[in-house]
Amino acid sequence: MTGESELSYIRRLARANHLRPGYLRRYLKDPGKDKGVRLDWLAILAGRPAVSLEYAFAGLAARQGRQPPGSHPASPGSRKPDKAALFTIIRRDAYAGLSIRALADRHEVGRRVVLQALKSPVPPPRKPLPARKSRLDPFKDAIEDMLLDPVFAHGISLGEPAGPADVNIEEV
Repeated sequence: MTGESELSYIRRLARANHLRPGYLRRYLKDPGKDKGVRLDWLAILAGRPAVSLEYAFAGLAARQGRQPPGSHPASPGSRKPDKAALFTIIRRDAYAGLSIRALADRHEVGRRVVLQALKSPVPPPRKPLPARKSRLDPFKDAIEDMLLDPVFAHGISLGEPAGPADVNIEEV
């Protein structure tokens, strides 16, 4: 696959060989680089030449100073700014006279985001995530019924742990 990330390729390789992707990632981690992998080791494990892997990974050749054929160089500021900074930039560009559609195209956001930025310099707060449900939620009623039923709850103590004085002679 051309344009695939290193981590995606490692994940696919690990799963194809019934390994945990995190284990293979740690094994291939290059100690000299913060987020790099040992390409020569990966090439050996994958059974492919290192040069073909180098061209297959998106952005790897650009980081090493080479550019694969038919690709564009990675821009150094390709990371998107946070939303408050984006709102500031959109408001500044709008003051320069750009239309809403031009602002949306320039900053790669929707027109609603541009309208929000023009309406207020502070982005609206994120909606809170709904509370996560427990996997036991569908079974809680059944578990509670079992605990309250004397047939199932025989021998189950919900209070203090049983000591030698709490042992019933009939149970022994």
